[in-house]
Amino acid sequence: MLVAYNNCNLTIFPEGTSLSALEVAACKKPVIMADHQASLSRVKLGIGLTYKTGNIKDLEKKILMLIEDKNFYKKICESSYKAIRNHYTYEYISKKFINLCKKAIIKKRKYK
Repeated sequence: MLVAYNNCNLTIFPEGTSLSALEVAACKKPVIMADHQASLSRVKLGIGLTYKTGNIKDLEKKILMLIEDKNFYKKICESSYKAIRNHYTYEYISKKFINLCKKAIIKKRKYK
């Protein structure tokens, strides 16, 4: 599927929050997602854009922003890719999990 994402100009997930949106971002392509909580969290990290669910005018506005402003398009592509590299690599996820385990062990020791 990554080959397909590499060949697109942008991808829209209109009715949900798909893990595929992260694949799009990893390909340095912009993604537009419905404004579900998971999508909003991704945008806070720098991944893609959201639009108001069910609001076709808002979706149109976001598409036009990407089409008409090449600098904005490049910014979204770069920030999305950077966020993937910083928050969704196996190295990052492993370190985060190890830290959670350490905190759990310390907490358990406190209550003994």
